Amino acid sequence: MKKIITLFLLSIFLVNGCNPVNDKEMYDSAKKNLDDKKYNEAVGGFEKLAVENPESKFAAKGLLECARLYHNSIIPDIDKPVSLSKALGYYKRVFNNYPQDSTAELSLFLTGFIFSNDLGQMDSARTYYELFMKKYPKSQFANSVRLELDNLGLTPDEILEKKLKSNQ
Repeated sequence: MKKIITLFLLSIFLVNGCNPVNDKEMYDSAKKNLDDKKYNEAVGGFEKLAVENPESKFAAKGLLECARLYHNSIIPDIDKPVSLSKALGYYKRVFNNYPQDSTAELSLFLTGFIFSNDLGQMDSARTYYELFMKKYPKSQFANSVRLELDNLGLTPDEILEKKLKSNQ
């Protein structure tokens, strides 16, 4: 009987011991790297979390952190176009893979924002902004998206002129 109990306890230890770091610990570790400005390590940690624990409540948050790092061009030795492309990839993963997560709305909004304000690709921006309005019409970002759509492709002077005309 002692052998059976020992084998049972050993099997529990081996099963649990194969994954000694849980998803929260993985997120916290990557977040610490981010706080310590170890950006490549942070991205690697967040990416590993999302791949190994895609159902984790921390996966979308980690991917959003990766997107922000690339969107803000913080990762060293990567030029802006490549960084923006990577940011778009991460934002899209968030809203495609985690549509019910609170990070999905922001990710979809920022996808449109990058296309409009960083890349000047108005057709793509319109596509993502319209998708946003279809999916999240009552979002806290909905007014911002409407403004973006109303002024898509206009220069600041053209927006001001449009605003002045509408107030007359």
